[in-house]
Amino acid sequence: MILRRAKNSDSALLFRLRTEAITMMYAVVHYHSRWSQHIRALEGELSNPDHVVFIAEEGSDTVGSVTMNLAREGPIELTLVIANEHRHRDVGAGMLEEAIRVADSPVTLRVHPDDKDAQAVAGRFGLHLFSEEDGVMYWRSAEATAAVLPLRPRIFNE
Repeated sequence: MILRRAKNSDSALLFRLRTEAITMMYAVVHYHSRWSQHIRALEGELSNPDHVVFIAEEGSDTVGSVTMNLAREGPIELTLVIANEHRHRDVGAGMLEEAIRVADSPVTLRVHPDDKDAQAVAGRFGLHLFSEEDGVMYWRSAEATAAVLPLRPRIFNE
């Protein structure tokens, strides 16, 4: 599993991932279902230094995306989107593991309350339910809870 930084040329791929029915059902982020809105939002997202969007690849397959929100004080917030055809193959665990490695910082995983698979993966990685706000569960690592924050890893200061 590798994470590569998303580019504007990934817009169609991200649109497909973000508008799949299962993704929309478990979305903790409002993704635009119209192409023109998606393009405008994605351009803003990719140019925002407080957001980093990655494409998750396994071999030659795109398996999902990871968004890291660096804007809020506290640990880096992760949002994972898994491609429908790669669900139930432990891809989420691979994506979370790689995202934690790349972040090299305490993290919080944002999870929809009905997404039991994501909650199970969070638990396997030692994350615990920290809070629930506005229909979003925040799962944190112990380091994220205890750390002196904010943190901004060197990789994101490019």
